[in-house]
Amino acid sequence: MSALWKREPGRLWSLWDMIKFDAGRFHQLLKWLSNLEGVLGYIRGQQHGVPVRITMPGWNFNEKSPNDDLDQYIRELNELGLTSSRVALERVKDCLTSFGKPGWKQDRLEELAKDFLGRLYDDLAEPRFLAIEAGKRALYEQPEPIFGQVVFEKFPPAREDIEEAGKCVALNRNTAAVFHLMRALECAVQIVADKIGATIKDQHGRGLGWGVIAENMKPLIDAMPKGSAEQLNWYRIQSDLAVVNRAWRVPTNHPKETYTSEQANEVFDATKTFMRELSELV
Repeated sequence: MSALWKREPGRLWSLWDMIKFDAGRFHQLLKWLSNLEGVLGYIRGQQHGVPVRITMPGWNFNEKSPNDDLDQYIRELNELGLTSSRVALERVKDCLTSFGKPGWKQDRLEELAKDFLGRLYDDLAEPRFLAIEAGKRALYEQPEPIFGQVVFEKFPPAREDIEEAGKCVALNRNTAAVFHLMRALECAVQIVADKIGATIKDQHGRGLGWGVIAENMKPLIDAMPKGSAEQLNWYRIQSDLAVVNRAWRVPTNHPKETYTSEQANEVFDATKTFMRELSELV
């Protein structure tokens, strides 16, 4: 992933800022450039004045300019911070654009293509690229809210941590995933507790601990109509919050606590279900 992070003020260090890299498309680009010498040899072999009809994937030599694929690769190289390679590929594109015009030289195109490959190999010596399992791709790219639209709308302060948790699970950063899940749940606890008027901040305006908030909820639930469906539902939620706090949140804040991939996935699924349930109370 690229080291060109653009960290926003006040924002956590984020897996968000990693650049997505499509290895398959990049391999295609290298393959096309590696085949360029053979293509140029074919061009040289044509009789003068005979139209050349050669098409490579993404580059149509019958057209006045390269296809849009080259522009996309140039943008990707720029995002990856491979500046030298980007400039070299722009030169290749410019040369291809002038194909067939007076003064166009095959040798120049071959020279530029080889220069690009050399620069690219040098540029790629430093960055490191990570692969994401196919089954976890949606957790990383997140085309839609991974906990569902309702949770997304009801708990705005938890959005960033939920998204980060998904990315951590995708990259097998298991303990980090649980940490973000607990932060997301803490946001939900505050919103849900505030719904029934429980105290969620101390006298200085600082947020209270999760366990303290859960305890502050109990007297308010006791005051609800005795035995009502509402009271029973809130008792269950308050009890679950206390249990989750002891089982996950407190241990997660301990520096020696770590989680396996299986455990992180279990916490992720349980948190998703619990937050969907909490969203019904807001």
